[in-house]
Amino acid sequence: MNKFLVQIFFLNILFISSAFSQPLVQLGDDDWTSTSANGPCNCSNDFNNGSFMNFFDTGGAGMPYSPNEYEVITLCPDSTGSKMVVAFGINAGYTLNIHPSDTLFVYDGSSINDPLLAAINDSTYPNGINIPASWNNISGCLTFKFVSDASFQGLGWDANLSCANLIQPFSNHISAFITGNANGGTDTLNDLNPVDTGYVDICFGDIIEFVAQPYFPYEPNGDSAALSGGGYMQSTNYTVTWELSDGTSFTSNSFLFTPAARNGYFVSLKIEDPMGQFQYSFCKIRVSTQPSFSSCQPAQSPICLGRVTQLFGGVTGADTVGVDPVSTNFPIGGVFGAQTYLPDGSGINYNTNINISGFTPLTTIQNASDIDQMCIKIEHSYLGDLEMKLTCPNGQNINVFNSYSGNGLFPGGFGGGSTFLGGAYDNNTGNIGYCEEYCFSNNANAMPAWVNSYATTTATGPSAGQMIVPGLYQPEQSFIPALQGCPINGTWTLTVRDNLGIDDGYICEWGIYFNSTLHPNSETYAPLITSHNWLPDSTIISNQDTNIIVQPTSLGASSYTFVVEDEYGCFYDTVITVQTIQGGSIIGDTTTCDDFFDYANNYLTPAGGNWLYFSNDGNLTFDPNNNVANPTITASNPGIYYMGLNDIFCNDTLTHIVEFIDQPEPYPFSLDTFCIGENILAVINNIDTIFSYEWFDYNGDLLSIGDSLILNSNNYTIGSHEINLSVSNECGEEITTSDLIIEKCEIPNVITPNGDGQNDFFYTHFAAIYNDVHLTVVNRWGIVVYESISYQNDWNGVNSKGNPLSEGTYYFFLTFDEGKEKNQGIVQIIINSN
Repeated sequence: MNKFLVQIFFLNILFISSAFSQPLVQLGDDDWTSTSANGPCNCSNDFNNGSFMNFFDTGGAGMPYSPNEYEVITLCPDSTGSKMVVAFGINAGYTLNIHPSDTLFVYDGSSINDPLLAAINDSTYPNGINIPASWNNISGCLTFKFVSDASFQGLGWDANLSCANLIQPFSNHISAFITGNANGGTDTLNDLNPVDTGYVDICFGDIIEFVAQPYFPYEPNGDSAALSGGGYMQSTNYTVTWELSDGTSFTSNSFLFTPAARNGYFVSLKIEDPMGQFQYSFCKIRVSTQPSFSSCQPAQSPICLGRVTQLFGGVTGADTVGVDPVSTNFPIGGVFGAQTYLPDGSGINYNTNINISGFTPLTTIQNASDIDQMCIKIEHSYLGDLEMKLTCPNGQNINVFNSYSGNGLFPGGFGGGSTFLGGAYDNNTGNIGYCEEYCFSNNANAMPAWVNSYATTTATGPSAGQMIVPGLYQPEQSFIPALQGCPINGTWTLTVRDNLGIDDGYICEWGIYFNSTLHPNSETYAPLITSHNWLPDSTIISNQDTNIIVQPTSLGASSYTFVVEDEYGCFYDTVITVQTIQGGSIIGDTTTCDDFFDYANNYLTPAGGNWLYFSNDGNLTFDPNNNVANPTITASNPGIYYMGLNDIFCNDTLTHIVEFIDQPEPYPFSLDTFCIGENILAVINNIDTIFSYEWFDYNGDLLSIGDSLILNSNNYTIGSHEINLSVSNECGEEITTSDLIIEKCEIPNVITPNGDGQNDFFYTHFAAIYNDVHLTVVNRWGIVVYESISYQNDWNGVNSKGNPLSEGTYYFFLTFDEGKEKNQGIVQIIINSN
């Protein structure tokens, strides 16, 4: 079973003395000061033993004082001592009997104007008291004033006066200096904040130099040294012990430490002076933790080339994504104090506290096993006057043991008599003996409570005697139910009551072990992010504080670095990668001479896409479907089709035009026969503008471009001439050919309609070429004798009624080619010709 130890160590006061006889002092004697006949007390020879009576009232040893007394005496130490000490008691041969109407006043200095330390009589201190001069009293003197009235008197006192070099209080101080990247890592200032007891905040890999700087104000020549010159040197002879929560320790005044992990470390410093007095100081190391960049990410990745995306850094509590501080902890550590001196208190309670924290809030004691054990290291010379009580933060308490048979903290103790606890130093001067550890637990393996029985052994200290065997014992009162419901967090108090004088001792340290099943929390911390920035990059198009918008310019991975600084001055960064992929692509505008088109070289991302189209000319079909990048499309009609390829992943539609073009077809035309001298016009009707029309002669020379051909017959010889018409586009060419016939085309002036088949009809080539020849024949008197609006070379000299005309001279008029051409002349009809 794991236990968690919460400990307090306490400061002891040590007297330095030697065993020699001492002079007797009565209240009415002269002062013992540097200006009196007695001189100051000779601390090395005369006032060096606190174990026998040498200070009496005016009546002397065993005799009462007188009524109406008013006596004052001052005693000061000489240069071999630092403080005067007086001890009153009612046991071990000591007497203290001052009627409540009378009082002995004890002052902390060389006059009755100095601070009052105690006003002693049977009402205030019935069992006695031990009083040293305080450390604020650098003279070390004690002044006594006794006042009695006329009514009642007592036996007075048989007490002890001694002087010695008391254990000199001192204080610990810690300095810490960082070498590295953290705040303060480049200066020479103390980086421990608050000073002595605070935190050293560092980056992982930094080096800390810890320096012990104890302050000894009471040693000779110290800032508060005894005026007498007494005391002992501490600054030249002290030991240093550093302990860290990772198990490492050092004994030098300073040391270098590089934490091996990103968590907290407790650092304890123990300084012990040459007289066994020690002080603890504590501080903590907080190593910066690697922040979590797990949610620092792009809004989208991969993205299509040319697109933008947002990258999230984020460091505030309002950010839903981004960098987060990471918590770490300290192991549960101790809360430490100083040694506690237990003088012959004669009914005085000595309290020492532990302030416990770090356990789950509201956790309370429910079972006896929740407190595994309470342990105390102690030395004391007389068990019979001691009681011990443990009080939890809400005031509930238990009787750990009660050895005092009178009325103290608890009534009627078991009476331990002169048995020692630990190796006592029984001279009543404050010298520390040897502390032994006694633990109290409700565990089944604990020995019986002392009220039932205990074993003794030879004491381990400088004074001869028997001590209770150190070990694990049941408390006199069980932890449960007395402490059931006690909160664990808070101040726990150990009270030791010394009911009789003329014995003293020390609590060297004590602590409480709690059961691990209470699941204590440990102190945690998480360095806050205090600054941040993105490293420059040309593809960052917008910087929005912790977030940026980027537009990568190349395919593949593009990396962006986000840098943060925490409150310790430590820098961290993360690289956020955006993958850029090729988005969909489509070929340019194209044409086809077929009614289908096979796509190639289009591209879609793996997410796919689909085709859309628009056309006023027809419809399309897709093979195999419209969801592939390169289908075959077939058009119902030639024309222009506007195509769109929708890229689903890139959310983009790519467009181009496919034009389906008709194949050219031959275009027949006819030129027939033309007369020399006529203009030749050929016109193609209803041409398709998607085709090109070009006219060539038989030599391939270009005659005309477009839908019409105009020729001058004079440019041609009589006969047949080949004329070609080319109909073409990008899909091909078709050529049609027609013959152009050029004739002389003379109109006859004589016809002989006698039926011999020779010159029977009025023949003109115009009628053979044109179908709109209008022929009018008049006689010499201008009378129309024959007319045809669509002459077909069939007039054989008859009138309009079909009757033969008489021989003679007639006149003819011709119009043709839609009336644009005209001709006229004389025709002679000869019927009988040989």
